[in-house]
Amino acid sequence: MPDPRHPVDRRQRDGLGFLPRARTAAERARRERLNRLLGWLTMVFGVVCWVGSLYGLFQFQEVACAFSAFLAVLIALYGLRLVTWRERRKIDRRRTDPVRGKP
Repeated sequence: MPDPRHPVDRRQRDGLGFLPRARTAAERARRERLNRLLGWLTMVFGVVCWVGSLYGLFQFQEVACAFSAFLAVLIALYGLRLVTWRERRKIDRRRTDPVRGKP
């Protein structure tokens, strides 16, 4: 598990914290695509749960349905956070020699 206090480890983490650390640009791009996909799935799941909870709330008027609707909104908002999450480091920032093209 990366150390959250160390700035390099913090940049290498993903939005969920489930994916492995990314050290290269290709790994970061793959991780960003996976975060976006997981975010959309989480948002859809949250919206479906919210609609089901609202149906239960209007049909049965239970307090548990109102609580589950609140939790479903939180799930959907977390999915939105994942979809809008961007990588902190997009390009390889090592200096290159313009003449030779080497670091």
